[in-house]
Amino acid sequence: MAKVETHVYGIYPKTENLRKNINRWERGKIETGEIYEALRQEKEQYFTLLDENKIATFTDPLFNWYDVLRPIVLLSGGSLGPLTRYKENNTFYRLPEFEEVKGLTMDPTKNAEVESNPPFPLYQNAGSNGFSAFLPSPVTIYRMSQVSEKIGKSDFINKITDNYLEICRKFGVKRTTIFESFEYGNEDISFLDRLSKELDVYLITEGKLNEATFKNLGEKLYSVVVSKEGDISLAAKYSKVPGVKLLDAHNTKLERVDSLKKKVEELSGGINAESIVVTNSDYYDFLPRSIADRKVEILSQVGE
Repeated sequence: MAKVETHVYGIYPKTENLRKNINRWERGKIETGEIYEALRQEKEQYFTLLDENKIATFTDPLFNWYDVLRPIVLLSGGSLGPLTRYKENNTFYRLPEFEEVKGLTMDPTKNAEVESNPPFPLYQNAGSNGFSAFLPSPVTIYRMSQVSEKIGKSDFINKITDNYLEICRKFGVKRTTIFESFEYGNEDISFLDRLSKELDVYLITEGKLNEATFKNLGEKLYSVVVSKEGDISLAAKYSKVPGVKLLDAHNTKLERVDSLKKKVEELSGGINAESIVVTNSDYYDFLPRSIADRKVEILSQVGE
């Protein structure tokens, strides 16, 4: 079987204790210093879980992100509009509104209070081995936002990409996980070339892929992670290590390790891959914490 690189990304479910602490902080019942400490402690628990399960690459659990867009929007000069349903589930996000896209409005590495969001820094333990900076794709942000007509789509995406490069430089990271929330249409994703010149890029795609989407890429990404098994050959063509989502982040049913290993063997054998990235289908925040923890343990066994 191909060597498996395990990867965990995105917002991880909070414990009930952290949820209560955030609620108390929102109501002014505890000081900001206390919520800093509560976030730090819970993030350390998460990193310990990943370390004990020998997860190869991972992102911050983003416990201080209310949704996958908000911190990036606030760092880029956007404002927060009305609550809006995310896809077709029972989660919501504040609709980003952009009259302009600015350079970073504050240092994301520093302790700081942020408008309508738990405090920064953006990430914790960014210097640890295996860390990857989680960032929503500029395409996803554009599609999920209300953007002024005076801002062209290409300009919007390029300015967000500039901010991403600055964020990664400030944290000194060498990897980034770029999260696409929707299936590509006729998208130009050549902006990823600018990231891949400095970083190993894990591109988390959604839905069926069209090869035309990748035609303007100048070089292979580190990993194109696919949702549809039939797209694994396309992932292999445009990445150094193709990736696939095998852990269902919307279903509490626990996967069988032997079935996952068999699937990895089938997929990697079909494309003659020596290595393959295996990860979750979406971020785990849709699941109870206990189920998410078990799925991480299962993923670790697939990587053994």
